[in-house]
Amino acid sequence: MARFVLDTGILLHYVRRSPLSEFVDTTYSPSKPPNIACASIVTVAELSALAMRLNWGAGKMEDLEELVEMIPIVEIRHGALVDKFADIDAYRLGRTFSSRRSWPRLRRRAHIVGF
Repeated sequence: MARFVLDTGILLHYVRRSPLSEFVDTTYSPSKPPNIACASIVTVAELSALAMRLNWGAGKMEDLEELVEMIPIVEIRHGALVDKFADIDAYRLGRTFSSRRSWPRLRRRAHIVGF
């Protein structure tokens, strides 16, 4: 059994269904028992900020939401911290979080667990 903490870059490859995500699956099988894969809530926040910056469409947002549903998310006990992270990251790039249409759904769909 191996434990994997999947970072933002790896999860981004999964959302994009890139060859690297296939390589990770075939080489390491992070989500196949007895292995355990998880991600940090910060990773979810980073992906949310990236989705906002790149103005992802509905299809890619659905792919991200499905991915977040499948992987246990290691929590930070302060949800407001995650919201602030997304706001700060967007502001850093000259954007505002004018529509919180996707982030609340991501937070609701994230299966938050301790690891």
